[in-house]
Amino acid sequence: MPRKDSKASADAQFRARVLELVAQIPRGKVVTYGQVATMVDSPRSARAGGGVLSGLKSGPPTELPWHRVINSRGGVSAPNEPHRFQVQRALLEAEGVVFRENGTCDLKAFRWVAQGWSWE
Repeated sequence: MPRKDSKASADAQFRARVLELVAQIPRGKVVTYGQVATMVDSPRSARAGGGVLSGLKSGPPTELPWHRVINSRGGVSAPNEPHRFQVQRALLEAEGVVFRENGTCDLKAFRWVAQGWSWE
């Protein structure tokens, strides 16, 4: 049975990789939760990555651009938190991300593709 400290260490490493990646997303670009998970070598951990970012949104102010991570449809995910939804969308719009009437952006136009990666 794995030790609890090894699980905590793995969680801390995952969190650090997520934060390091999100810090690289340029203004006016977005990535999806699934894209983040894949890029940090945990393709089945999109929700866990979202949990890392959710902690930032509710914590003290941060310079990390958490708002640049969106759902796979190209929209903001915070259905039960209207204030966060509005804040995230406003931050993205201020950076030039354009949302359609259905609340999604064009991922082909706004998705950030890090060097060495490709996304369809």
